[in-house]
Amino acid sequence: MMYIKQSLKLSATMTGALLIAACGSDGDSDSQTVESSTPVANSSAQISSVASSVSVASSISSSSPSVASSSSNSSVSFSSTSSISSMSSSSSSTGEASLLSVIYPGQYAHLGGVNNTKLVVAANTPDEAMGSVTNVKVADQLLVANGDHWVLDRLAVDNINGINTYPVLVEVNNEWLVSTDLVFNNQGQGLVAQAGANAIYAAKGIAFDNDDEILYFSNPFDAEVYQYNNTTGVSEVIYQGDRSTQISDELYWPISVDSQTDTVYLLADSYSFGEVGSNTYSIDLISIHEGEVKKFPESSGFLKSTKGIVLDLSGDALLSRSGTSPQPSLYTLDFHGQDTFQRWVEGGGDFFLEVPPSYSAENSNSTLPSNLSLTAFTGIIDGDKSKFLFAREYETSTVRGTPSLVEITSTILSNGRVRSTAAQLTMLQGMTKPTALLYSEEGAQVYIADSDRIWLMDMNDFTRQLITSSNGPDIIKGSGPRIGSKVTAMVLHPTLNYLYLAAGNNGVIIVDLETGNRATLAK
Repeated sequence: MMYIKQSLKLSATMTGALLIAACGSDGDSDSQTVESSTPVANSSAQISSVASSVSVASSISSSSPSVASSSSNSSVSFSSTSSISSMSSSSSSTGEASLLSVIYPGQYAHLGGVNNTKLVVAANTPDEAMGSVTNVKVADQLLVANGDHWVLDRLAVDNINGINTYPVLVEVNNEWLVSTDLVFNNQGQGLVAQAGANAIYAAKGIAFDNDDEILYFSNPFDAEVYQYNNTTGVSEVIYQGDRSTQISDELYWPISVDSQTDTVYLLADSYSFGEVGSNTYSIDLISIHEGEVKKFPESSGFLKSTKGIVLDLSGDALLSRSGTSPQPSLYTLDFHGQDTFQRWVEGGGDFFLEVPPSYSAENSNSTLPSNLSLTAFTGIIDGDKSKFLFAREYETSTVRGTPSLVEITSTILSNGRVRSTAAQLTMLQGMTKPTALLYSEEGAQVYIADSDRIWLMDMNDFTRQLITSSNGPDIIKGSGPRIGSKVTAMVLHPTLNYLYLAAGNNGVIIVDLETGNRATLAK
């Protein structure tokens, strides 16, 4: 068992969990003090990009997932002028370990130069016998309980010195226990060089395991899929593939998660040089489950691109039927293909590319050809109410006109057959190039990413509201890092009011949907 004197500054060395231990050698918690209600700023502190191992305190193993392929997990240390100068096992007070998960803005998140931030954490003891957490204090400020989380509406941030370090106390059984510091990054203010505990080049696909509330994202340029650890701020590699021999912005590596089986599905696309110098595009459907990888190549070469994944592994959508039998299916957008709406199906334990889904266009304005630049795709699976949504950049093949939304829905005819129809829903006046779409949980609204902005559109009357924006001084909504124009995927937190963006080279950005404020979780 390990004891830490509270009068000592805790280092921010990353561990597999945030360590909480009983404080004070005399066992008198009343004598403990927190030095200040302001952050401990350390401009000389640097976040190392990648370290080879992660230390685990108090003999608690980190819950890192297995890494598929031959890759090992990335991990990190944070160097601070503060350090643990001594540890003693002779204290008369007892202590145990506990986990503190930082939901917003995220451990080691970059705040984009703001001078204050909202704070939302979850605090739990690993052993129910220890009792429950009854209070959480950050920088001598008590957080307010809100369901399963603890909230502080305003935490002061030093936006000049870069690194902000906050002491954390958690009360369990009337004892105040010390947790590893919270650390936020403001280096460069609005210019985010790095966020999170280890450096990530880019984020293109993003998804949640809704049951376990675990965030995953993908980086096609390094051929990696990550699991984000909201306790440590580390993005842990769970899959390492082969890097594309030609790097292109049109590599997206879309991902989705089957929460029932904890399986991540990835469409890993890559380019390579042909024998005569031409480019060859290839794609593999990959499933990742507890370190086990299954690869299903699209060997026909029929697909020319891929963006977005909609999972229907129960075959609930009418489009997923084979006759009257449901077929486990996976839908995607082939934005360069002759048939832009594509479906993979599962049979006998294998996935293979099926004949494209059959649908008819309601009129000439409702077609989905690749020459209209299909820039985004999403869907929602809800039985006969399932639907799929596409963003078109142009109105005509001469690459002119206003962007629009086209939706595919299905009905059952009197003869029992399924009819699927594509219909243009609305023009997106004022938008230039929608790059990502996401239905709300009920499908009554849709989030739209376009040029440093995120909109929320009502699907009944097509009115829209600006959720967050970093697009110029006249239309800024919310504070924090820049969004950029390359958001390629979005996902909602399963239970809380946050939206996560895969923003390309701007990394993974979390958006507070109440305020529009943003923080970068990983970059």
